[in-house]
Amino acid sequence: MSWTEIITVVGGSGLYLVEASYLPQIHRLYKLKEADEFSFLFPGLNIVGRLFGLALSITQHQPAFGWFFFIGILLRSVLLGQVIYYRTKKKKQQQLAPEIAGETVDSAVGARI
Repeated sequence: MSWTEIITVVGGSGLYLVEASYLPQIHRLYKLKEADEFSFLFPGLNIVGRLFGLALSITQHQPAFGWFFFIGILLRSVLLGQVIYYRTKKKKQQQLAPEIAGETVDSAVGARI
């Protein structure tokens, strides 16, 4: 096996591992059902960087890199979507909580009268 082939295999494996590294975080957020401690900026900037990398790989006729960047864009989009979804859901729940508590108190007072 030549050095070029070894570097290609090692480099391709590295790209695979970098992209796959997002799967545990996606799974964790799914299990926790919350994303309070997660920044919008992190997956957002990663998506932009991957888009630039995809554009570069297309212009340089490097389809293998293009696929890795495309997969990275998908995974980071899922992560960003989770962050947006769980934060929006929590915000709605917090807005509804005082209303529900108020209705409960009003119902209880009404029942006593």
